[in-house]
Amino acid sequence: MIFISNKVEHLVQICKKIDEQNDKQLNPAEFLKYMLMGIQNKHTFVLVSFPNDDENKKINGCAVITIINSNEETFLWIDYTWIDKTAKTLGKKFLEAIENIAKEMDINIIKGRTIRNCEAIEKKYGFIKDYTVIKKDLKEA
Repeated sequence: MIFISNKVEHLVQICKKIDEQNDKQLNPAEFLKYMLMGIQNKHTFVLVSFPNDDENKKINGCAVITIINSNEETFLWIDYTWIDKTAKTLGKKFLEAIENIAKEMDINIIKGRTIRNCEAIEKKYGFIKDYTVIKKDLKEA
C-alpha cells in the first residue's frame, strides 16, 4: 500500500536514497528543506511504501510530487521517485497513486525529470518527451 507521509523519518530515508543513488542533480539536505516547505505549504506530497505495509521497516518505494501553477498550466511535477528493484509492480502502483491524486485535484497533466532512458519510461509508463533542458555551469566554464 502507498501512503502519503509527512513524517520526518520517512523524508530522511528518501534523502538517504538520493545520496545512495549519487544523483548529482539533487542535494539531499536541500531536498529535505524543499520537502518540508512544500508539505507546510500544501503543494508537495510525499508518497511512501513499505515491505508488507510495515511502517517500522525501511521504505521500499517513494515519490515526491509538487503542484506547479505556471502561466500556461497547472500540473503535478514528479520531483523524485525511487522503487526497490525487487518490488517489480510497485512502479506502476506509484504512478496510479500519482494519477489518482492529480484527478482528485482536477489536474490533467503530470510531468517530471529523469536522468534515465526517456524511451523506456515512455514505453513502460505512457509518458512522452515534452522538452529538453540544457544547462551551462558557470563555475566549470
